[in-house]
Amino acid sequence: MANVVLPKVRMFIPCMGVNLEPGIVRTIYGPLHTIRMPPGVDKNYLLDEIFFYIVLTDGVGTFRLRVEMRGADDIVLKKTEPVLCLFKGGTQLDAMEIAVTMKLVPIVRAGLYEFTLVANHASLHEGGVAVLRVLPE
Repeated sequence: MANVVLPKVRMFIPCMGVNLEPGIVRTIYGPLHTIRMPPGVDKNYLLDEIFFYIVLTDGVGTFRLRVEMRGADDIVLKKTEPVLCLFKGGTQLDAMEIAVTMKLVPIVRAGLYEFTLVANHASLHEGGVAVLRVLPE
């Protein structure tokens, strides 16, 4: 049986968009750390989508990566669809860049929301956690 080594998170950035097309400069649009609720809305708001720019290294094996969103009560509010990533042995120094999209992001109320990167069933807490602060209108 081959060894499996969890990847290390080098970057985990929530943003408004990511462009990873080959042959052009990598572009992260609108990195997010704080947003404000729209006028007239104070609860149960749905953001169309949030993107995550992820850079991983040092992994060995095949992983199903996803992002989980938690609110103030530490309840999972949303999960992305898994993205299959293969890290070949002997290539641990190579960086793998991934863009993950979370659609229809539920903002229950103003407060802090935590996004965690998960590989298979293991949370990648070291570098794989981002916080989004949502302010009232």
